[in-house]
Amino acid sequence: MKKQTQNTSPDSFLNLDPFIDIVTNVIGAFFFVIIYIALASSGIKSKITTPLFSVVDTNPIYFECRNQTAFFPDIEGLRKESNEVWKKIQVGNWFRKVEILKTFNISNQFYTYVPEKERDKRGSWTVKDNFEPIPDARGETSFQIKREDSLFRRKLATLDPNQQHLYFIVRNDSFEIFHVARAITLESGFRVGWNPLESNKTLGFTSSGGGVDPSNIQ
Repeated sequence: MKKQTQNTSPDSFLNLDPFIDIVTNVIGAFFFVIIYIALASSGIKSKITTPLFSVVDTNPIYFECRNQTAFFPDIEGLRKESNEVWKKIQVGNWFRKVEILKTFNISNQFYTYVPEKERDKRGSWTVKDNFEPIPDARGETSFQIKREDSLFRRKLATLDPNQQHLYFIVRNDSFEIFHVARAITLESGFRVGWNPLESNKTLGFTSSGGGVDPSNIQ
C-alpha cells in the first residue's frame, strides 16, 4: 500500500522570516546599548581636535593677535586710566559726565577707549567700555616672539600661572601666529583661553566684565 505523501509545497510551511528579522534587530540594538554603556563607564572618549575649555578661577591677562603679530594691548591699563579720569570729572549729571569722558582721548598704540551708555539687566544705566582697534597697530611677528628676549616672553616672565591665565583676542587674519603664541604660553605653564574676532571689530566690556568670556580656558 502506498504511503500517504506529505505536502512539501512552500505554502504548507510557516514563514518565519519576519519574526527572525525582528529578533535580529532587537539583539543588535541590545548589543549597541551594552557597548555604549561600557564605553561611557570606562571613560573612553572620542578624540576632539578643536580646543577644549574648562572653567578656572585664575585672572585673565589679555593678549591679541592682529595683522599677523602678537602683542599685549594693556586693556586693563586703559580701563584704569578711564576710571581715574571719571573720578576727576566734577559734574553732577551722569549722562553729561559720560559725554565729557569721551573727550579725553584715552588711548595707547593699539586701542582707543570709547565709553558708551547702556542699560544693564536690571534696567539701570551703566558705562560700557569700548575699545576701538587702531588699524595699523603691530606687535611682534611669529619669528620675533620665539626669541628668548622677545617682549612676549618678557611679559610672560612677569606673570604667575597659579594666579593668571592668558586670554587671546584672535583677529581673523592672525590664526597662524596665534598657534605659535599659544604653544609658547602652554610650554611656560599657563592655561590659555581665546576668542575669535573680526579684524576691525570693537572690543566691548560692561561694568560687570562682559563682552568676551575670560573664564573659559583651555
